[in-house]
Amino acid sequence: MSEHDLEPHTHGLSIFSRDLDEARVLGDDLYHTHQVTVLGRRPADFAMHIEAARLGPVTIGWLWWDTHVRVRTPPFESAYHVNVPIRGEVNAACGPSASVATTSRAHVYRCDQDTVMRGWGDGTTRVLAVKIDRRALENELSSLIRRQVEEPIEFEFDLDLRKPHVATWVSLLRDLATQLRDPNYLQPHPLMAESLGRSIMTGLLVSARHDYSSGLQALDLQHRSGGPMKPPTAPTLQRAADYVHAHLAEPIDVASIAREVSMSPRSLQEGFQRHFGMTPTTYVRMERLRGARRDLLRAGSSENVTDIASRWGFMHLGRFAGSYRECFGETPSETLQGFRAL
Repeated sequence: MSEHDLEPHTHGLSIFSRDLDEARVLGDDLYHTHQVTVLGRRPADFAMHIEAARLGPVTIGWLWWDTHVRVRTPPFESAYHVNVPIRGEVNAACGPSASVATTSRAHVYRCDQDTVMRGWGDGTTRVLAVKIDRRALENELSSLIRRQVEEPIEFEFDLDLRKPHVATWVSLLRDLATQLRDPNYLQPHPLMAESLGRSIMTGLLVSARHDYSSGLQALDLQHRSGGPMKPPTAPTLQRAADYVHAHLAEPIDVASIAREVSMSPRSLQEGFQRHFGMTPTTYVRMERLRGARRDLLRAGSSENVTDIASRWGFMHLGRFAGSYRECFGETPSETLQGFRAL
């Protein structure tokens, strides 16, 4: 008996299967090629659950089994992976590294090592599983350090979840994954999905330890101390704003804006706050809200609020409506109904 849906819908991607072979095939398709061995005393209790979403180059979701299992994978080759236990523990190894993942220690799996996981025997363990496309992550790192990454990134296996910057990154992951269970969740527009995916990749690169960490830290110290970067001028910030306006229909984040105008993300943040009175992220959101309002004011009879919100990258209807009302003094539905009443 199984239920599965690998197509995007309002709740992302959902898999449930009690058949061991089918569960393996479905898990292969969404995450990685793997082998599952049931270790529990009652194999009949076996069931695999995945609730996930694809955000550009990133797949993120909840993963668990209903009985004790061992999961083995060959080198991923085309992806990196992170497991963050939200409840319970998982014994795991990646190449020669081995430890127990807990609610205070996540695991970062390299793309060039065999892996093995064992756990879920208590029936309550829940893991936040994040798969990241290898080429996308290495390209993101190349753009940050300004030189080409040609070899696999050598991540340290253990990721300390108690460190403030790591906790902030995991909070983003949990918030996105939790939305999968929200009835108001919308499969994000591609431009929003790509932006969220890049935020996840950048967060991992600056949070986890790896063989390029020292280079990232040197750039951060340079930016913090002023380095060769001058304070942004009004014309530079206006160029940044013009770039935002020209690319609202595409994935866009702080890093891409900063690269366009040859600034550090930190300097861009400070410049936007001083010049526009808001962060770049807020500026992008406000411009997309204005775009959504324009579309609501000229919507055809077949269009609705959900369609327009999704078009502008808003994947949570409740939050979109709240932000819209705060900005324009009325709900999106009131704007749409008022226009059609004219």
